[in-house]
Amino acid sequence: MLAPFAGAHGFVHRDYFPANLMRLDDRSGPRRTGILDFQDGALGHPAYDLISLVEDARRDVEAATRRAAVAAYLAARPGLDRGGFLGAMAACAGRSGTCGWRPCGCGWTGATASRAT
Repeated sequence: MLAPFAGAHGFVHRDYFPANLMRLDDRSGPRRTGILDFQDGALGHPAYDLISLVEDARRDVEAATRRAAVAAYLAARPGLDRGGFLGAMAACAGRSGTCGWRPCGCGWTGATASRAT
């Protein structure tokens, strides 16, 4: 179960959805998006935040929009293992309905390796 989470790790917002994103008109490129609400941030797998954005339970996200967001993310990070990343996304999506706002496997830092799934 934890195999998809091996490898890519970094800062994970853990509440990454449109209400916590703010457009900054005086900036360009990636800096044009401000990110709010950091109190749940932790080290974890980047799939956690991407799945939170494209599979948001609070709003409908068109399938084409989800595919485009995932494709853009993977294109921006060519060094990622695509299959492993998509596996981590699937694990996150599968757990999101059962863990609510609590951390699930996607926020794994090693300390939770023995947690039941």
